[in-house]
Amino acid sequence: MDVVIAVIVNTRTGIILTEIDSPKERLDARLYVRNVLDKEHGEGVYRALEFHQSFCNRDFIKKLIKSENPKACDPLLELYIKYNLFKKQKELSLAETAYNEAVSAKEDCLSNFAQGSYQFDFVDEQLTLGIEQLGQSLESIKGSIFILEKELKDR
Repeated sequence: MDVVIAVIVNTRTGIILTEIDSPKERLDARLYVRNVLDKEHGEGVYRALEFHQSFCNRDFIKKLIKSENPKACDPLLELYIKYNLFKKQKELSLAETAYNEAVSAKEDCLSNFAQGSYQFDFVDEQLTLGIEQLGQSLESIKGSIFILEKELKDR
């Protein structure tokens, strides 16, 4: 995997102790925080944070880091944005494949009917609607990627 999916972070300073890029290492990180770091530094000082969790968002990250330094959570937010950008790019790739396959399927289906016939028009209309929806999804994903890339560039 090419992206950090989780971290162990000091919640008082925002310093990232470990970056995790393998799903197999997530459990080890949580156990390390619970069994080692919590005992050495006190419960809650370190946190294993996984970016895919539903509650993990910008506001949560900002509240998690209790430092007086307003820039303390910036490295963590940058990793969070990169993670989301990676997810959206993967989603875009899958959506483009689905779109191209739908266009190809439409052409294959229409080749079975005479142009201008009721069957041709019906199939054309129904498949065109589905392809348009896929196209709108593609544009939405591209918009999300643009926003994430801009946010990352502006950091």
